[in-house]
Amino acid sequence: MIVLIIPVFNEEKKIKDVINSIRGYCDQIIVINDGSTDRSKDILESIEDPRLIYVDQQNLGLPFSLNKAIGMSQGNFIARMDADDISHSERLEKQFNYLNKNQNIDLVGSCIRVMNEQGEIIGSKSVPLENRIIQESIDYACNVMHPTYFFRKEIHQTAGGYRDQFIYAQDYDFLLRIRDLGKG
Repeated sequence: MIVLIIPVFNEEKKIKDVINSIRGYCDQIIVINDGSTDRSKDILESIEDPRLIYVDQQNLGLPFSLNKAIGMSQGNFIARMDADDISHSERLEKQFNYLNKNQNIDLVGSCIRVMNEQGEIIGSKSVPLENRIIQESIDYACNVMHPTYFFRKEIHQTAGGYRDQFIYAQDYDFLLRIRDLGKG
């Protein structure tokens, strides 16, 4: 079972498009509204999808929201996405198939395309695609884009989840701890 988690903070302009861009290949969608002060709550409550679990909470931060959503999830695979990103329609299927074929890998990500407010592609960000290169360069840079994480739920539990003290670098901290466990 694939669970898509989306933390939300003040993304009324994009949240509906974000969910629509990716909901085709997941079994459960958990959206944590982390204290938004715009119309995000109203928009999220209007979405009708039996797979959607919506949680409204006070602003507790990204690490807390991610851990909460993952803890609520019913699946073995977690897909991460930001509330202002549009995902390729085949992303989850490709990532799921890759992890199924590579049992020694616990987390994957992807490169990204950068879009402007009008939805036009204005650039891209590439990351290493081979595990060996990722492992060699991880000490120098967070080389897996956080909004593209797709991982086995068990690695989140084994690594101890996201740590609250890392407000801005929770993704990098998480990757380093997974690497230190000998996982990739």
